[in-house]
Order: sequence, then C-alpha cells, then structure tokens
Amino acid sequence: MTSEELQEILDRCTEATPGPWREYEDDGNSAWRIVQSCGKDFPGLDVARCPPWAGGTVEANADFISHARTDIPRLLEEVEKLRNELAIHGSGAISERLVADREHNLRLEAEEEVERLNSALATLQSLRHSDCMEIERLRKIEMAAKEWRERQQAAEYAPNLTPETLDAILQGEGPVKP
Repeated sequence: MTSEELQEILDRCTEATPGPWREYEDDGNSAWRIVQSCGKDFPGLDVARCPPWAGGTVEANADFISHARTDIPRLLEEVEKLRNELAIHGSGAISERLVADREHNLRLEAEEEVERLNSALATLQSLRHSDCMEIERLRKIEMAAKEWRERQQAAEYAPNLTPETLDAILQGEGPVKP
C-alpha cells in the first residue's frame, strides 16, 4: 500500500463524524441495529442504520461499523510505526521483533501444553491408583472365594470335623485323606 493510499484512508477517517461510536438495537424495531456517535461533539447522532435485509448478520455489520471508527486510526498508527522502524533500523529489526514475538508465543503455547499434560498425568495417576486399589479388592474377594470353596470341599469330604480341625487341614497341619 502506498503512502498516498494510507493518507486517503486517514483523510476519510478525519472527515467522518468523530468517535467513538456505539451500536444498539433500534427501540422501534428490534431487527434493526443503529450505529451512533457517542463522542462529545455529536452525541446521539445516527451514523448508520443496519436493516435485517442488508445481508450478513445485522449485529456483526453494526459491530464492524461501530468499531471501524476507532480500529482504522489505530491500524494506520501501527502501519506508520512499523514503517518508521523499518526506515530507522532496516528489515533486521522487524525480523528480530517478529522472531521474538513468535518465540514468546511458542513459549506460551508450550507452557499451556505442559500444564495440560500435567493435568492429564495427574488424572492418569489417580486412575492408576484407583485401579490398583480395585485390583487389590478383587484379589481379596478371590482369596475369600477360594477359601470358601476349600471349606465347602473339606466339609463335604469330612462332614463330622470340628471347625478347628477343618482349619488345621486347610492350613496343611491336620490329617489328610489318603
């Protein structure tokens, strides 16, 4: 974009109704959106009316128009600042700044990813702990079932044994049938 084109944009901004602008719903018809000046020079002046049949989303159109009054001058200032940096420092300074910005963004993304992974790891460790506890519970149930089966078999083998003798047999200390 040439300097002349940027100047034409700036001139259009300067000639427009001073800002800031705001958008609101038309009191008489909720489908319409109004963009209005809320600056000190022309408070309440309607700058634009966005009817529902204008295409696009009425709210998005009104939002875009209302922010254009402040967004465009800010963009022009940023272009001027970057052009001045380029003129003073050459393309190297801008490249360094872009690299530094990119490194900063990558660092932030990496920190977010580490946080996400740490959270996932904590969840997995918690699940592992729960699984270990469940395995231990199931082993105890299995051992109790095995002991119960052995007692049932022993009781069938020798129905007249006392519980003490039965325990001794199950522990391998008592008499066993040949």
